[in-house]
Amino acid sequence: MSVLAIHRYHQLCRNTYFVTGVGKKVGNRLIAMGRVVNALGAAKAEALPGFHAFSGSNVTGRFAGKGKLSCWQALNRCSMEVVSAFAALGTREELAVDTERAIETSVVTVS
Repeated sequence: MSVLAIHRYHQLCRNTYFVTGVGKKVGNRLIAMGRVVNALGAAKAEALPGFHAFSGSNVTGRFAGKGKLSCWQALNRCSMEVVSAFAALGTREELAVDTERAIETSVVTVS
């Protein structure tokens, strides 16, 4: 599912769906994005782009030898301070010290 679509869901129509499938099977599955955003919660939806980029996005399959699932599970165990830190990534030219410390905490959680 699109990280940016989830992140920007509040700017989209409330009945926005994610359409999946390949080739002739495109459209076989429709996922209501509102349900995904509600399940994640506003804070994690806001943090998703920063988390996605930091944990390797789609370019690398692993972060320090850990796969995306391990990173996701670690994020779900982290405090809201860490989730807020991921939301803060990319919002300023310089990384704030508290953001850096919270991100370091997430790295330790994954390890």
